[in-house]
Amino acid sequence: MGQFAGFYDRDVKKTGFEEKLVKMGPMIYGDIAHVLVIYTAYLPDFTKEPQEGVDSFHLNRKDGRWWIVSILNEIPTKERPRPAVPR
Repeated sequence: MGQFAGFYDRDVKKTGFEEKLVKMGPMIYGDIAHVLVIYTAYLPDFTKEPQEGVDSFHLNRKDGRWWIVSILNEIPTKERPRPAVPR
């Protein structure tokens, strides 16, 4: 957590942060849903290549609307490439 806070204070506060949606795949069953999101993220004015990431959103429908239950994030690696996204 400290590493992220340092990154935020040092870089994100100065330049902002941009994320582009690459692909999204929802899976809905009754009142539960899982949405897998593939994205690329980068800092404007930063020389590093954009980084690909995977977000996993878990939702529950209650009282006629969807509520976010949890959000998880992973960064693909050579040993653990990004997953296939459901249609």
